[in-house]
Amino acid sequence: MGRLLVMFVAVALSGCVTAQERQQQLAQQLAEMEDAKCKSYGAAPGTPAYIQCRTQLDASLIQAAAIGAASSPRTTTCTRWATNTVSCY
Repeated sequence: MGRLLVMFVAVALSGCVTAQERQQQLAQQLAEMEDAKCKSYGAAPGTPAYIQCRTQLDASLIQAAAIGAASSPRTTTCTRWATNTVSCY
C-alpha cells in the first residue's frame, strides 16, 4: 500500500516541473545513458576512447534529430483575399 501511495504522489508531482526543468532532467538521463553505453564498450571516463565514444553518440543524436525534422510533415495554410489573390505560408 505504501509503495502505491509513493507512486501516486510521484506521478501527481511529475506535472509540477517547468519545461526547463523537464528538459534538464531529460538531458541528464541522456547523459547517463550515453555514459553507460560508452562504459559498456570498455571506455573509461576521461580517456580518448571515452571522449570519442561520447562525441560519436552526440553526432548520431544530432543526425537523427535532423532526419526527423526533415521528414516531419509540413502544413501549408493559404488565404484567399478579396482581390482574388492567394497567400500561402
